[in-house]
Amino acid sequence: WPVLMLAGFWDIFQKTHLEAWDGIRVASHPSHREDHVLIVAPLGHCLIGTPVHPKLAAADAESILTSVELMSEQWGGNLTGPTRARIGRVNFFVMAGYAGGAVGNYWYSGDDFPTPTPKTLYLAPNQKLTDAAPTAAAAESYTYDPADPTPMLGGNNLPGIGKVKDCGSVDQGDRDSRDDVLVYETGALAQDLPVVGKLSAKVFFSSDAKDTDVVVTVSDVAPGLFGKKVMLVRYGVERLRWRDSDTTPSAPLVKDQVYEADIDLLHTAYIFPKGHHIRVTVASAAAPFWSANTNTGEPVVANATGVKANNKLHLAPKYPSQLVLPVVDMKDIPENPNFAKAKSVLV
Repeated sequence: WPVLMLAGFWDIFQKTHLEAWDGIRVASHPSHREDHVLIVAPLGHCLIGTPVHPKLAAADAESILTSVELMSEQWGGNLTGPTRARIGRVNFFVMAGYAGGAVGNYWYSGDDFPTPTPKTLYLAPNQKLTDAAPTAAAAESYTYDPADPTPMLGGNNLPGIGKVKDCGSVDQGDRDSRDDVLVYETGALAQDLPVVGKLSAKVFFSSDAKDTDVVVTVSDVAPGLFGKKVMLVRYGVERLRWRDSDTTPSAPLVKDQVYEADIDLLHTAYIFPKGHHIRVTVASAAAPFWSANTNTGEPVVANATGVKANNKLHLAPKYPSQLVLPVVDMKDIPENPNFAKAKSVLV
C-alpha cells in the first residue's frame, strides 16, 4: 500500500523521517514504489512552539490539509486523484530569510529532491568563512566549562518537553557572543544562495581533556538598521568518544593530538538572501538539547563532576576545517503554486 509521509525540517524526527523515506524508495514493493508521497513542511512539531514565523505556520497548515486530502483519495483506492495530480512525489517548503528576504517561502513539488552541487566554505583566522582553502597553519582556542555550558537556542525540539528555549530558528546573537564560541562569517552574499539537502561539517580538533563535544551551527546573518539578526539554519554535534563508531567508544583523547570530527547538520531547504552573511560557529555544548559533556570520558549523568577543557580548532592545509553546503540552482526548485487547494483560507 502506498505511504504518505509528512515530515518537518524543524521537527524533532526530521532525521529518522528522511532516512525512512530513502528506505521506502529503495526497499518497498515495486508495485507501489512510485506511489509513495513525501511532504516536508517547515516546522513539524515546532508548529506548537514559540516563536512561530507566520508564513511557516501557514505552510504547515497547508501541509496538513493537503495530506488529509491525499489520504482520503488513497484510502478510497484512487492513486491518481486531483490532489495527487497537483503535487509531486517529493514536496517540500523552501524557506528563506528568517529575518527578511525577497525570495523563497513557497512549496516545491517534483519527482525527487534536486541534485545539489557541494560548496565548501573554509573556516579561517580573523573570523572569516571563505571559498579559499587554507595556505598556512593556524589554530584558535577556547575553554569549555561544563559548569557553565554553551546554551542551545531553538532547534529541532519537541515543544513542551524538556528545557530548551524555543523551537525552530531563533536569533543566536547572545549565544555567539560568548567566550566559549568561535565565530566565522562570509562577506555579504552577491546573489541569493539556495541550499537543498544535507549540510555537513568537517572539523579538526584537539583538547587537553579525555573527551569533549564539537558543536557546529550554521546561521543566516541579516544586517539591519537596529542591529543584525543571526538566525539559526542548521546545527549538529560530535561527541568525540563516539568519533569512530556509534556503538563502540573510542579511546580517550590524547592531549594536543588532532582529531577529525565529521558532523551531520541534517537537511534543510533554505535560501540565504542576497546581502546576508553565512555564519558558522564552533563550540563544545548545546545545553540542554544535548547533555553537557563533563570532559572526563565517564558516562554523562546528573550531578556528575566535570572538568574544564581547553579546546583548539585547527585551520591549516593539513587540517582544513570546513562547512559543505548542498547548493542548487533556483531553476531546480520552481514554485508549485497549486500545492494548497484552498490557500486563501489559510493566510
